[in-house]
Amino acid sequence: MQNKGAIKVFAILLGLACIFYLSFTWVTRGVEQEALAYAEGLASSPKVMQQAKDYAKGNSTKELSFIDSVKTKVTDRYLDSVKNLPAYSLGFASYTYEECKKREINLGLDLRGGMNVTLEVSVIDIIKNLSNNSADANFNKALEETQKNLGKANNDDFITLFEKTYKQVAPNGKLAPLFTTIENKGKIEYNATNDQVIKFIRQQVDESITNAEKTFRSRIDRFGVAQPNIQKLESSGRILVELPGVKDKARVRELLQGTANLEFWETYENQEVAQYFEKANEKLRLVLNPDEAPVVADSTKTDSLSANVAKADSLVGDSSRTADSIAKAALAANTNSVNAQDTAYKNFIKRYPLYSQLAPIKPSLYSDGKQQYFTPGPIVGLAYSKEDT
Repeated sequence: MQNKGAIKVFAILLGLACIFYLSFTWVTRGVEQEALAYAEGLASSPKVMQQAKDYAKGNSTKELSFIDSVKTKVTDRYLDSVKNLPAYSLGFASYTYEECKKREINLGLDLRGGMNVTLEVSVIDIIKNLSNNSADANFNKALEETQKNLGKANNDDFITLFEKTYKQVAPNGKLAPLFTTIENKGKIEYNATNDQVIKFIRQQVDESITNAEKTFRSRIDRFGVAQPNIQKLESSGRILVELPGVKDKARVRELLQGTANLEFWETYENQEVAQYFEKANEKLRLVLNPDEAPVVADSTKTDSLSANVAKADSLVGDSSRTADSIAKAALAANTNSVNAQDTAYKNFIKRYPLYSQLAPIKPSLYSDGKQQYFTPGPIVGLAYSKEDT
């Protein structure tokens, strides 16, 4: 055969390509096996076993469940900690565990197991919200009848069936006045036809379903599931979610069913609560060092007039002095120490245990050369997200 050599070359290249793509699966399996071995070793430690017994109180099922949950969480933490570290090197290219995970073969639910969830957006609630929960009797009756008859001897979606039902309930009824709310200003006119209103409703429902799909996708991406399958089932208001390899099903269920809740909180500037930081630090210092006497600041007597004059500036002045004294101790510790064993650092931790965990001052950034200042805003500490429990 004249093309025998070319076929061999093609077969070799195809084989190398297959091995290359399969290798990512082997690498990820290896890292995951290491994570599982580490988790099993930790879960079988005497301390964890005792915690499991204390939690179960003689119930063997609870004890096994506790140990399994420890394994799952430790495995997830391990994989999260190594996801950005090099896991596979070919000499000319290097891949992290996360990159290998994205390139591994998608085995799917049938081979790998996992979770299959169908989520449905409540179309009736969307329509009610668009009408600002209208109290119109015909409108609400049509919605109730639509909900009752949905899927019975017909394949119509909710909006199509609602349109038909409303025509039966109120043949001469007008939907436009029900939907011309402040929120819908510019989207629907007061004299719009029912067909135009139905088109508007359908657009808004489709947008809501698309937004729900995006929300689920972002939540699942944060969860770290590899190769999820998320599909919007057209004209049904449903979203199909397939999560291969998921083990912590309770957490996934909570993640998908959770409702976003936007809240606004009134906060204080660090400088406004500086005196309370100092009191908390002193209390913590005495708790950690019970043998030491409390630090008593020098005090002088002042008359009532001077006290009243100084009252307005007392908070800022106290906070500045507090920040300055703490910062000097922190700077001394950082300047004189290379590691946590140095005397200056130990003295700082002992005298200011609260500030060893919180960071309300930034000496290097908020200083005028003479005095240190508290960090602007209410931020009192920083932590890695993977350490958040």
